[in-house]
Amino acid sequence: MTKSFLVFLSLFTCITFSQNFNPKTLVLPDNPIQEDFSFLKEELKGIQVIMLGELTHDDGNVFEMKTQIVKYLHQEMGFNTIAFESGTYELYKAEEDIKSHNKDVKTAFQNSIFGIWSQTKEFESFTDFYKQHKNNIKLFGFDHQNTGSYSDETLVSDLYQYCKRHTFKFPLDQEDVSLLIESIYTSRIYDTHDIPYKKFISTLKNLIKQINTTQVNEEHFHWKIIIQNLLKNASDLNPKYNTLKAIKASEDEYIKEHLEVFKRNRNEIKELAQEKFTTDYGDNPRDEIMGKNLLAYIKKHPNEKIICWGANAHFVNNMTSVDFPIIKGFKPMGSYIKNSLKEKVYSLALVTAEVKINKKNFKFDTPIKENSFEEFLKQQNQKHLFISSNQPEMSKPIFSRFFSYKTFIETRLNQLHDGYIYLNKVVPSTWIQKTYHDNFDTGSLTVSKNNNLFTNDDINLEDKNTLDEVVLNVRASPKTIIKNVITQFKKNYPISPFKVNRYSNIVVKIQDSTKIDFDFIDYENDHGYYSIFYSIGHLKAVKINKSTNYKPKSTWEFNHYGGVINPFFKRASLISKRKIKKFKLTLQETIKLNGNTTYVIDFTTNRDGFHFTSKRYLSNYSGTLYINKKDNAIVKVEENWHVVHTDDWARLKMGNGWKKEFINNQLTHESSVTTYLKHTDNKYYRDTNINTKQGELAHQNGTTHAYTIHNYSKWYSIKTNVEMKYYNIFDPKKGKLKKIENNPDFWKKFKHLKTTS
Repeated sequence: MTKSFLVFLSLFTCITFSQNFNPKTLVLPDNPIQEDFSFLKEELKGIQVIMLGELTHDDGNVFEMKTQIVKYLHQEMGFNTIAFESGTYELYKAEEDIKSHNKDVKTAFQNSIFGIWSQTKEFESFTDFYKQHKNNIKLFGFDHQNTGSYSDETLVSDLYQYCKRHTFKFPLDQEDVSLLIESIYTSRIYDTHDIPYKKFISTLKNLIKQINTTQVNEEHFHWKIIIQNLLKNASDLNPKYNTLKAIKASEDEYIKEHLEVFKRNRNEIKELAQEKFTTDYGDNPRDEIMGKNLLAYIKKHPNEKIICWGANAHFVNNMTSVDFPIIKGFKPMGSYIKNSLKEKVYSLALVTAEVKINKKNFKFDTPIKENSFEEFLKQQNQKHLFISSNQPEMSKPIFSRFFSYKTFIETRLNQLHDGYIYLNKVVPSTWIQKTYHDNFDTGSLTVSKNNNLFTNDDINLEDKNTLDEVVLNVRASPKTIIKNVITQFKKNYPISPFKVNRYSNIVVKIQDSTKIDFDFIDYENDHGYYSIFYSIGHLKAVKINKSTNYKPKSTWEFNHYGGVINPFFKRASLISKRKIKKFKLTLQETIKLNGNTTYVIDFTTNRDGFHFTSKRYLSNYSGTLYINKKDNAIVKVEENWHVVHTDDWARLKMGNGWKKEFINNQLTHESSVTTYLKHTDNKYYRDTNINTKQGELAHQNGTTHAYTIHNYSKWYSIKTNVEMKYYNIFDPKKGKLKKIENNPDFWKKFKHLKTTS
């Protein structure tokens, strides 16, 4: 920087605000680099912990700004630990892989740090910086959640190896522990079928006692926190208490508070509560454990200077100036740190006065409230500012939106954070694009043997799975048959990326009266059936056959109705080696299907959580598999979910096609029938799916109305040897209907047969 610019930078601007709010501000350059943050040297004198916050987790230029700050803090002020709002185990494992096993930093971060950061291009600036200085920087995760693939893949095995190395007693079956942890993290229920709750809790507590008898080192320190995190997660799901009733009671109280504040009806308040507020008192358990984890790290490493990377809301110092009924009970992790470290901690919030806020790359209108902090910032007409809370003006009550994407709440800024960095513009983060190529020589596939090639000009949507005859004298173990399916999976199904078109017809009926009927065509980018990544649809055409003032806006509404985004194999617990023993399997018969000898196996399980049913609602899950005897391939799957309980998050949202007079929606049953056909590469691809949802709509007059959502889908024109890109699945530019004409000539080309269940 030039000397004249340094002089300019040191000048504080002071612009009168309409309510006599005129704090001093420091103007930063348009594109700040690390030396432009030299003012922090005086601001952070005596600080051991600085918390770098952000309003949302979706603004890429905020990540880049934080990286520049981190560079300065590390290189000029000696901060040497980066603590992320991500899992303790994940960051411990990442650091071990990077420093002890020389693993790739980018991959390790993607396996450990929340994808909102590690899967974005803008975070790569931090990744590159860490690569250069990794030997002088420590990593720590203060979150108790499962935040990356490390937990799924290695947590349990590493736990048992750790116990074995130190001869700690941990007398629980490793496979049962693995299933239980999956239930805790993915279904958010404590599955009592394998390990009694009291036994699991007491075993974890005893393991902690054993660790406490050893001399504390880095390994024991981290594993103690990891086990305490697991204990906390399990304790929160104590099956002794009726968790569902507790959730309902909390929800009712939450809604009641909204009613008092906004004077809205119950259904409107639910939508407001779910979409507008970023945090509330329900976050207290998580913030408490995050605070305790970080304080434990500080106690173990008293001489280290620590940078925390996370959200503004978590890094709030003090909530006493907040008197808003929805969030006044929220106790952020920052308050635990502030109470303990006093003047040795500094919270720096990155904020904006944008009139649109990014949330998963959707733009939410956020009009700026008059006489708010955001209005003051906007009136400065500067790209970047720094404002210290260490000035009298910042103690004045003023409205801001730090706890919400929309709602402004009156508070004292000097109590929330110690300083603020303002960005006049925020740019949505961009997900990292990875390119993959499969090994097929051909660029397209046809259905083998006598089946027709599906093209846009001639589509035959008949179900090719036909029953020929029953074959008697069945002699086989159903478990052995399914184990063979697992063994032959990669041989029978596509594991490399491909693209495929899908035709769908969706019909919504209320009391047997058709309210919505539409067709659509999209093409999907599928990463292969062995990949955990979702297939992503791009809308090509839509035809509204019947609608009662319903105009769908995007493909996400179609998938919302149809529920067939991903194939059975991406989510099937039934073909998991760990879970197969938890199913009751019955080999009913052997039949001829499409000329092939086929096993018919019924399945059911008493596990009702997501990790077995793949549904967010609790359900009784059952169905039937049709397995080709010759090559051990599943060619047809029938699934049924009888709903036990749905919370508001899992219910179908009101508003997408439902009339406004309906105020609630209770799903009662869902079924799915999926068929697979072999193509010229000798692999089976999804061919058809029939998905049906049934439930009841609650009318505002107190009556109930039965509804059915029926979706028939057909996949065709598969193309392999393709370039596959990962991108943000929430990108609103993908599949916007207003850009797609309802072209009659296009639809005349399709000879579709609308099937029924």
